[in-house]
Amino acid sequence: MLRKNKRINDTCIVFLIIILVTTLCGCAQQKTLCKDASKYPAILTEYPNLHTGYIVFPEAIPDSIVNNVEFYYYVSNDFLDPTAEIVLRCNYSDVDFSSELDRLESLVKTSPTGDKPILKDDGTRFSVPAYIAEYAENFSYEYAVVTGQREITYVYLSFRYPDEIEAVPVTGVPLDYESYHSRDGVHKIEPKGSYNIYEFLSVDKDGHSIRCISYTDDDWPVN
Repeated sequence: MLRKNKRINDTCIVFLIIILVTTLCGCAQQKTLCKDASKYPAILTEYPNLHTGYIVFPEAIPDSIVNNVEFYYYVSNDFLDPTAEIVLRCNYSDVDFSSELDRLESLVKTSPTGDKPILKDDGTRFSVPAYIAEYAENFSYEYAVVTGQREITYVYLSFRYPDEIEAVPVTGVPLDYESYHSRDGVHKIEPKGSYNIYEFLSVDKDGHSIRCISYTDDDWPVN
């Protein structure tokens, strides 16, 4: 009787393992590739578990430039940490370009402890003007770069190896990206100063400092 129960238990364990492996593999196979700019920005909500609030991305594509836009959206839901490359390239008119630069320069993320500004790169991280929301934060990057005379490219990268990047122009890739993100899992150098506009320090009920991250304005942690 004991042997029979053991065989039943072993069978159940094997069955559960098969279900678990099948589920995880299924999650890893969930991929989305979209190049249709008409689906922007609605498609950005398809994977809410990405480490971004899309603060640098425009809320909508202006009607005046709908024919001068390139959009690339790729997400592979790799269970714990999705791989992502989201790129929006916009060629603006002189007036729209100036207005968009003003918007980027004035971006702030409001938190219970105050406003955190966008990081304007001083030339150490990019070879072109850049406005950074996330940089080397949990292997995620979110930024906007000036890649042409009136062109701005908005980028979100997550767990994307250098040789996998397809839509980001060369000038829009961080200068130390290839050195830091290697397939062998060994970081050759440290990134040039990580940054996360969505992160703030708070204090718990015991007076200890805690690191908090919020990608929206309505999900602040409650102490």
